[in-house]
Order: sequence, then structure tokens, then C-alpha cells
Amino acid sequence: REIQMKQNFDTQGLRASLEKALGFRLVVFKRLKCVNSVNFKAVREGDGLAFTVKCLPPERRFGYEMIVRHLDELQGTLAPERLFREECPPKFGKYDLLCLKWCEGEPLFPDRLSPQQLICFLDDYLAFSKRLQQTSSHLPIYPSATWRATALAKCTTGFGRLVRPFVEDCAEELSAFLPEKAGVQHGDLHPGNFAFSKGRVSGFFDIEGLTRGYPAWDIIRYFMFALDHLSPLSLRRRRITFQRFAQTVRYLPYSFEDWLTSLNVSWLEQVHKKLENPHVGLLAALQLRLHARLYRRLRVIISENVRLS
Repeated sequence: REIQMKQNFDTQGLRASLEKALGFRLVVFKRLKCVNSVNFKAVREGDGLAFTVKCLPPERRFGYEMIVRHLDELQGTLAPERLFREECPPKFGKYDLLCLKWCEGEPLFPDRLSPQQLICFLDDYLAFSKRLQQTSSHLPIYPSATWRATALAKCTTGFGRLVRPFVEDCAEELSAFLPEKAGVQHGDLHPGNFAFSKGRVSGFFDIEGLTRGYPAWDIIRYFMFALDHLSPLSLRRRRITFQRFAQTVRYLPYSFEDWLTSLNVSWLEQVHKKLENPHVGLLAALQLRLHARLYRRLRVIISENVRLS
């Protein structure tokens, strides 16, 4: 249904509605690639002010409310600034609307960052994460404690048994976030959710997914997303990605337990999603085993680098 809504979206109608409400002409109004919403890049005539028009479907009404709350909490940080609060129509049809300042830059995978650029990215994330800890204390902690037990229970029959040894790899005491140590994390940090320009991060996006866990999990997500989207034949890019990960765990001030717990929770999340289907096929099980090998490699890198730092 959401895909159908996106296909039938009235782009010209939205443009006309915005120009009328905002009181200026848009010289650029371009559809952007995204998964969970309909986004546009708009440019104002005259001064060339660029901004994002974010249109969230009714299925993400809670997401809209969270975005507005978090944007207000994170003013003055690397979160995109909310524009035209009074002028922007609150809705277009069934969609909720937001205008956000455009953050110039491009998404970068870890292997595309030089060692020095990686340090700049990590410093920017640390500054952003520090501000996150001052906000959204109402967020519940990520419920990872039950996932290991659920995964093990579903690995007793069928193709799920191919995955069980990898689930058992996750030590129970390092497979759940401790409430007293949990902090606020972005929750969905991957190359498409931040922009990198002139050696620095220009903005972190999609902040409606903020949750409580260990910030190290954000970095695990970033690297696993990159590895998951690399072909197994991309040996050079994969090697550089692992090198950047080793540099990362040496540089960031997270403990060995934080790294291992974040890695285990990330893996258990993958297993949990795949095994939700009661009829797990061979392909899904083999994909999980492939993921497991990547997680094992990252676990070795953590063990070799964090203990020594």
C-alpha cells in the first residue's frame, strides 16, 4: 500500500501547494531516493536556499511526531535544522510535511574514507552522541535480552539449525544492554543517514529512530551495512573496511564489553528478523551464516585491538 501511495504521489500538486504557502517560487524540486518516506530537494528562487521536503505517510505518524520532538531537542547540533515552521503546511493529503535545511555532502562507505577522514567522522559522531545523551531520556531501552533466547528456540528445527552455533557464539552476559550503562544512540546509522563534505560530517539524518543502548552499536551498524553491501569478490574494499574498523575500535572511548555487546545484539537482531518467518528457507539460513562470518571477523578485530588499547 505504501509503495502504491508513493507511485501515485502528486509531485506537481505538492510543489504548487508549497510555493503558495511559503510565498516563493522553487527553481528546483527533485525527488530523492528513500525507503520509508517521499523526499524532495527544493531550491528557493533568488538566494538559492536549498532544503529537504520530507513527506511521511500515515503509517509513520509516530515517526513524524518523534522527528519533530528530536529536532527541537537537538537544535544547534549536526541534526538538520527545521525550516518554515509556521509557513509549511502540516499536511499534503495524507502525508505529514517537514522542511529541513539541506546538508550538502555525500554518503561515504568506510573504505572510501582515508584514515584521517575517518578520525574526523568519529570526532563528529562523538560530539553528536554527547548531545544525544542530554536528550530523549524517555526512550525505552532496546529489548535485546530476549532475542538470544528467542533465536536459540527457533534454531532447533529445519534450516534454523545451521545458524545455532553462531547464536551460541554470543555469550549471554554480553548479549544485552545494561540499563545503568545504556545511552541514547542514533539507532540507524548507515552511509545514507549522514552527509560527509570537505572532510567533516555536515548532518546526521533520520533521527526518529533514536533509542537507548550502547552508542558503539551505531558504529557497528555503519560497518555492517557497508560490509553487507559489498560483493564477496570485492576483496580490496572489504580489506580496507576491516582496517578502518580496527582503527575505529582503537580510537573510540568504548570498552571491550560495550563493543562485544553491541556486536552481539546487532547479530541477534539479524537472526531475529530472519527467523520470525516460521518457514525459514535454505537461502535465508545461508545468508545468516554469511553474516555470521562477518560478525566473527569483527569480533576478532575487537579482541585484538580493544584489549591492547
